[in-house]
Amino acid sequence: MPLLFSNQRQPARQRQVIIGGEEAPRGRYPYFVVLSSHNGGGGGCGGALIASDTILTAGHCLPDDTSEDVQPRVGLWTVAEEDATVEVMDLALTIRHPDYVQVGPDEFRHDFTLLFFQANATMHAPVTVNLNASIPAVPQEPLVAMGMGSTSSPDVEHEPQSVDTLRHVELDYLPNDQCNQSHSETKTFQ
Repeated sequence: MPLLFSNQRQPARQRQVIIGGEEAPRGRYPYFVVLSSHNGGGGGCGGALIASDTILTAGHCLPDDTSEDVQPRVGLWTVAEEDATVEVMDLALTIRHPDYVQVGPDEFRHDFTLLFFQANATMHAPVTVNLNASIPAVPQEPLVAMGMGSTSSPDVEHEPQSVDTLRHVELDYLPNDQCNQSHSETKTFQ
């Protein structure tokens, strides 16, 4: 199943949400990357290893367009224990999409950043990036979203449960035009 990077507008408190998902099997997504700080603290963002020296992540993950305090951890399954299969990388270069812009408190355009390592990751294979515009070909074809964070939307009665282990959820593919029709009040990214 293809990797899903959502580019829909989401409130800030819900950005790290895998609703209806389940814990991913250890090793299922070796290309998953956690962006943490050099002191080991979590950064709240994830990404995908798309080449042995490159991560694709959201542009808003680096609010000041620098990566000085970011240290990617490739293949991390849980923040509770970092095993020998996790590769801690140093960054050489950060390139945010040239047209990236925050247009509202929780709305971004061209919300993508590439992070390049000083050396290649050697223990994890990158995800295969889909370059074929006809795939997925069928609406409703399943996609997978993955990440760490909350497992439910916050509401008045319940606090969202926060998890530190990689989770995944299967979602249906919905073309942008259909999504725009069904969610006319929600803007999509360009």
